[in-house]
Amino acid sequence: MAEFYGEMWGRGKHPATASAPASIGMSAHIRSWDYGVYVELTEEQGKRMVRIYRTGGSNNKDKKELLLEEVA
Repeated sequence: MAEFYGEMWGRGKHPATASAPASIGMSAHIRSWDYGVYVELTEEQGKRMVRIYRTGGSNNKDKKELLLEEVA
């Protein structure tokens, strides 16, 4: 059963959706050429975690600066 669920909107009329069990987790990287955000939901030691990072976009997607880390 999916415990994480995501939606993303673009040009289409309907959102793209994804789901995953907590044991696998879910992540997304939404970006322009030079700026982006990477969001991940995970389960670690029985606790749900959310992390949000600022990235360097498509030009530097390996650059990550942690903005938020929270136990959900």
